[in-house]
Amino acid sequence: MTQMMKLEDDVLEEYVINQLEEMKIPDPKKIQIYLTGFLGSKNAKIFVEQLWELLLSAQESDIENGNVSKSPYYLQRSSSRERDRAEREEKEKIPEKKTVPEEAIKKANEIKSELN
Repeated sequence: MTQMMKLEDDVLEEYVINQLEEMKIPDPKKIQIYLTGFLGSKNAKIFVEQLWELLLSAQESDIENGNVSKSPYYLQRSSSRERDRAEREEKEKIPEKKTVPEEAIKKANEIKSELN
């Protein structure tokens, strides 16, 4: 949702959570209709599709594992990819330490001593 709106909106996030909690059986069409005013029809559709994938993944994960506290498989994959991406970016930020050949150091010291 944050990517679609280009900003973080806590009110909208809470609104979606409340809609899901209030419905005994969540209805993706209703949720999409409710969100269209905030996100526009195209983004609301995309968001609800992604949300529904997460909800189904969570449900399947709970059934397979018999543990409600487990993270949905979809989120585990997603967070793993994000962690890998962050690690790659961090490695790219740190320049490799370049070693200076000893010959160059000797030559620099010779020039330095000649100047003094």
